[in-house]
Amino acid sequence: MDSTEQRISPVSGRVLMALVLLAGIVPALIGLTALSGWAFDIATLKSVLPGAVEMKANTGVGLVLSGLVLTILACRPPLPVERLARILALAVAALGLATLGQYLFGWQLGIDEALFRDTANAYNATPGRMSPYSAVTFACLGLGLAALRQPRLGWLGWSGAVIATAIGALSLLGYLWNASEVVTDAWLPPVALNTALAFALLGGGTLLSTARLIGPGAAPRTGFSTIENKIFAGFAVSLLLLLFAGGLTYTASVDFADSARVVSRTQEARAALHMLYGDISDAESAQRAYFITDQRKYLDRYALLVTEIDIHHRKLVSLATDSAALGAIAELKLLTDHRLSLLERGIALHQNQGLAAAAKFVVSGDGAEAMASLEKAVERLEATELMLLAKRETALTQARVRTLIWLLLTIGLATFVF
Repeated sequence: MDSTEQRISPVSGRVLMALVLLAGIVPALIGLTALSGWAFDIATLKSVLPGAVEMKANTGVGLVLSGLVLTILACRPPLPVERLARILALAVAALGLATLGQYLFGWQLGIDEALFRDTANAYNATPGRMSPYSAVTFACLGLGLAALRQPRLGWLGWSGAVIATAIGALSLLGYLWNASEVVTDAWLPPVALNTALAFALLGGGTLLSTARLIGPGAAPRTGFSTIENKIFAGFAVSLLLLLFAGGLTYTASVDFADSARVVSRTQEARAALHMLYGDISDAESAQRAYFITDQRKYLDRYALLVTEIDIHHRKLVSLATDSAALGAIAELKLLTDHRLSLLERGIALHQNQGLAAAAKFVVSGDGAEAMASLEKAVERLEATELMLLAKRETALTQARVRTLIWLLLTIGLATFVF
């Protein structure tokens, strides 16, 4: 190997030191900013994105302490200060473990709202309690920071840093890709955007520190070799490209899933519409059978069909995707109620005045006219749904093609990079 590729760069050493300090100072400032938001009730300081989950006060405290510990240990302080930093790191781990215990065992330790009362609405199942992802991060990161510059515990520092970096990076990707499973409580209470950034910085800074701080009696490494710098640069560029391509692929797959869901809703609406019309026809038949036989079972059958008609109508409302569809369904509801009221009037005449009066009312033509209007309304709504279905199936096909294209591009990019 060429000697220039093995040479250690003092510039990269200074850069390494600056990066570690930055990775400690910035999360501490992020935590202080969020705590200021809690103190002065400024929502923007607690949550970067409107409507997103807020950084909890305990999370802010954990970030301040973690950033302080990383900054202190990166500077190779005197032994008493180093011991204080390790105690603070253990306090961070204790905060994470205590919160995790509350999630796992139902403990009520009173630490969630110890500093401030939490009235947030976004993904706030337990007021004041940090996300379980944050609890795991603080538990691992605190232990990892406490193990820095301890040769026998180097694996602990590295593991804690990797876990913190992974949780922070995955949460940031969730916000970048707008992945609802990550940025909402679809799975578990989410990590706030500012918290995710701080975790990624703390984890990355701790990873750099595990390389830089060899042990209590060893000199710090002054930098990386030229070939290490080249490998790191290539890896960073490749990772950014893959993240970009992965984001596009994920977005395309979400669009495909959304299009498929809309097509499914349209098919459900059409099925509910047909069942509603069929039940109205069956209700007419049940009324006529009651007139002819005077048997109670047909009246019970009629009452059951009326209940099912209402269920179908409510399902149509729940499946409507725009105001035009809601208007058409509202018109259908009026016509359905009118037809049912005529059927009810015929039943009342049969019960009070006998079959002859009921038959006279049936042949008057009011019911047939109402049924004809209802049939036309059903046909109009069916035609609208068919038109929407055609558009949505076209969108589904386009989404499928986009997903395939981005998937192939991602595979091709990954192949090229590796």
